[in-house]
Amino acid sequence: MALAPLRRVVRVAPIAPDLVGRALLGRLARRIAGRSIDTATGPGINTRATIDADPRATVAALLPGITVDQLDAYEREYLAVDHDLIQRAGSRELPMPSIWRTEHGTGLALYTLARALGPEVVVETGIANGWSSVIFLRALQQNGRGRLHSFDVRDDVGRLVDPAERERWQLHLLRPATLGAFDRTIAGLDPIGLFFHDSDHSYLHMRLELRMAGARLAPGGALCSDDVSLSHAYVEACEELGVMPRLLVDGHKASGFAVR
Repeated sequence: MALAPLRRVVRVAPIAPDLVGRALLGRLARRIAGRSIDTATGPGINTRATIDADPRATVAALLPGITVDQLDAYEREYLAVDHDLIQRAGSRELPMPSIWRTEHGTGLALYTLARALGPEVVVETGIANGWSSVIFLRALQQNGRGRLHSFDVRDDVGRLVDPAERERWQLHLLRPATLGAFDRTIAGLDPIGLFFHDSDHSYLHMRLELRMAGARLAPGGALCSDDVSLSHAYVEACEELGVMPRLLVDGHKASGFAVR
């Protein structure tokens, strides 16, 4: 086993031995069967979640009471945010690659959920240049309520966030970068109305982070994640929470959305 995965196992084992066992079983299965997915053998993702290609369809399925007029209005707002982000990204020196930006459809789904749910607490992990941070902050600004708590291990993140948007933003630097520190911090927050994972996408980290966030999720809150096609971590977390996920195929990857 490589050094980085071994360190990950050692960190997670005292907190979630069941997840370590599953990860090790998945590694063994890949060696035997030549599988590429980073989890234990089991049903395919498409048998455990609904696959979407349209972000509006994703949100409409999660929030049956939302109207077409509301979807139209939120999409118009989002297009203005997306335009601003493209302009900022083209005029600023950014430390992270542009490929790490939030995909267009994923951004629309996140913005619409943030507007429609009106969460008091939004939590995101993995900020990079701050694309998703601006999306959330602009939605909260429109709502006139709520606060965004962003978690990362670097202090040069969020360069796309303008000073005027920082009033509702709190950056948490995880030093040391442990899931235990993340869990202790969110335990001090009010229940999470919307959670978005976009940090370490390894099975163990992603699975445990989603478990921790799910335990703090408010009734009616949304559990969301980027890069859900890399493993079964997101689908398993939703099953553990008792919610049915929808996976949005967006560009070169897929994002996951579920509402409690």
